[in-house]
Amino acid sequence: MVSDRIAYVFFPIGKGHRDTIMLDIGRPFLWAIPVVVVLGLLGALLEGLGIGLLVPLMYVSLSQTIPDNIPTLLRPLAELTRSFDPDVRLLYIGGVILALILLKAFVIIANANLLAAIDGRVGHRIRRKLAAHLLRTDYPYFLQHDAADLVNLVATDSWRASEATRHIFRLVAATAALLVFGTFLCLIEWRLFLMVGAGVLLIRAGQSFYSRRVRKKSVWVSRANETLAQRMLHLVTGVRIMRVFGRDRYEKARFDEASEDVRRAMFEIERATLVVGPIFEFCLALLLVATLLASTRLGVELPVTAAFLVLLYRLQPHLRTVSEARVGLASLQGSIDVVARLLHRPVSPAESAATDTAEQPAGAARPVPAGASIHFENVSYRFPGSDRGGMALREASFSIPHGRTTALIGRSGAGKTTIVNLLCRLLEPSEGRIRVGEDDLDTLDIVAWRRQIALAGQDIDLIEGTIRENLIYGCPDASDEDIYEAARVADVLELVQGLPQGLDTSVTTRGLNLSGGQRQRLGLARALLRRPELLILDEATNAVDGVSETAIIRLLQDSRWFETGLIISHRRSTLAACDYGIVLQDGGVVEQGAFASLDYVDRMEAPFVSGEGVQ
Repeated sequence: MVSDRIAYVFFPIGKGHRDTIMLDIGRPFLWAIPVVVVLGLLGALLEGLGIGLLVPLMYVSLSQTIPDNIPTLLRPLAELTRSFDPDVRLLYIGGVILALILLKAFVIIANANLLAAIDGRVGHRIRRKLAAHLLRTDYPYFLQHDAADLVNLVATDSWRASEATRHIFRLVAATAALLVFGTFLCLIEWRLFLMVGAGVLLIRAGQSFYSRRVRKKSVWVSRANETLAQRMLHLVTGVRIMRVFGRDRYEKARFDEASEDVRRAMFEIERATLVVGPIFEFCLALLLVATLLASTRLGVELPVTAAFLVLLYRLQPHLRTVSEARVGLASLQGSIDVVARLLHRPVSPAESAATDTAEQPAGAARPVPAGASIHFENVSYRFPGSDRGGMALREASFSIPHGRTTALIGRSGAGKTTIVNLLCRLLEPSEGRIRVGEDDLDTLDIVAWRRQIALAGQDIDLIEGTIRENLIYGCPDASDEDIYEAARVADVLELVQGLPQGLDTSVTTRGLNLSGGQRQRLGLARALLRRPELLILDEATNAVDGVSETAIIRLLQDSRWFETGLIISHRRSTLAACDYGIVLQDGGVVEQGAFASLDYVDRMEAPFVSGEGVQ
């Protein structure tokens, strides 16, 4: 499409990604390009006319007469000044010059306000696009990328990418002004214009070469910021283990090193961009001197030479803007490419349907069957980018009976968490199929399916907000009565009622201002509030005390709060509440059946008694 090509010309964000979603960011602002061009042309025209009036002004000042052989461009201005009363002609010309300069100032202010508004809106759109894209990205992407890198992408790289918009519009406005000034210069004295044009082309060639060098440095800046974000996040979230193991100095040294790397990278970019201005001014000064010498050789009259030099001097800021904008875009290329790569990455169709149901055609997904058991048939899962040896699940076949509480047992790394992620459709099987009743899981309405699942466990973090906001996270319309009842069943009601602000007590990021047991019990209450068809407890009792565990066991034995339970635990006392069991080893199922009849349970009976738990 022609509009796409235009958008890419003015919004070249992400080299090589012409068909990316970045075009959608630039397209709504294409209307502003002609406005910016018109304002740039108008501002330059007003300034050019004001400078052009200097020629009649100088003639009037020197001889009170205006010759007929002045440049063609200036003849209308000369005729205008001749119409003024000779006694006040000088005053009138000066007043018109000041009026033109004042009008030009208003045009510049309007242009600056427009650019600021567009810059903010483009930044907002980029951040919205990034957030939407992340929500639609498949879960393995998050397993492969460090959280700090993603935070840096949204917080830093997106801001730098949006900054490129300002450079682009400044480039457009300055180019429009250059066209006007170039036309004035050519009409005033074309011979001097040709000489100046050749000089500007040489300066432009040098600037293009320099921009390529700056573009390479921008990649260094982006990578250094990613490393610093990782170190910073680690300092915030890992302070406990650092102090316990006495690694404070080591972590500080690592942070200092990353910070120093960012300092050096930013300094190199700043130094590279700051050099442009002084060198550019020197080149233009050299061009001004050469122009003056050439005008003397060519016999150009002094008023004409003065107007040409003033125009050339006023041309300098616009040339500098073009130069700095291009170098600025080069310095931001690293961040621009990082943003473009993410937005260019294919999204997960399932997550797209979950995020925006409007994208899912009517009838494209089956309704979730009621009262159905879940069946894994030769299901394998291979970690992205790994070979056969990187499989988390190997041809696993088992069933999770509806209406029963099933224990998922195995050592760490046996594949339990992978099964949970497959059930929640965070992952999709590499091989095999998962059925719910007679329907394949991947054909069911993903939103409706997830609405019937609730998950609680040691790795299910709380959100930053209040206790109330955490508890109703999966059930926004829950009443206080329902909240208190779920809290009672999860043995966390006493904690909530004992806090000065009750349900309105603040919870920090990941709930770090609470103990591990308190976090787990709040997470369980949040899950119960949904009254799910399938309740998944992934090590949901490993941090609670005996009293709380007893309450949770009673919950599992009285399934009024859920239909089917799937329990992962290393505590024998918790697993004893299950009536069915599946034993995993190295990603495969070694046995399944009634919990009490499992050979694995018999072999592990001694550790159960001693309190060591299932391994």
